[in-house]
Amino acid sequence: MMIHQLSRIQDLEIARLIAYVVMPNHVHVIVTSCVPEVESILYALKKPVSQKALPYLKSHFPGVYEKLQVSTGRKATHRFWLWGGGHVRAIRSHEEIQNQIKYIHRNPVRNRLVERPEDWRWSSFRYYRTGDPDPILVNRPDWI
Repeated sequence: MMIHQLSRIQDLEIARLIAYVVMPNHVHVIVTSCVPEVESILYALKKPVSQKALPYLKSHFPGVYEKLQVSTGRKATHRFWLWGGGHVRAIRSHEEIQNQIKYIHRNPVRNRLVERPEDWRWSSFRYYRTGDPDPILVNRPDWI
């Protein structure tokens, strides 16, 4: 779901994906925005994923689905994403972007999911290492 949406924001020209890692419980993305409002990128990623994930959880993992229930006044709803927009910040230098790409690519190793970054399929690491665009083609700037 998330991999599809990361590809889709590029197709819709909302953002250019520079690097990403999809983890079991969170996502790291580095993008160049094609729109003035960062919220548009977050909305384009989060809404379609939650619209697909919530029905899936309801039918396959009802216990997890019920834990996502929140009350908003008299109405109960289910919240897939944490409150807030996520951690969004501007990267202002070549050195900083290179450090952030290394950081996110090593996230699966730090979380003991794999031994090496290239072993985690849901990442742009292999693209940076070999040029392999599977599962998503990223827009690696020439200066990285």
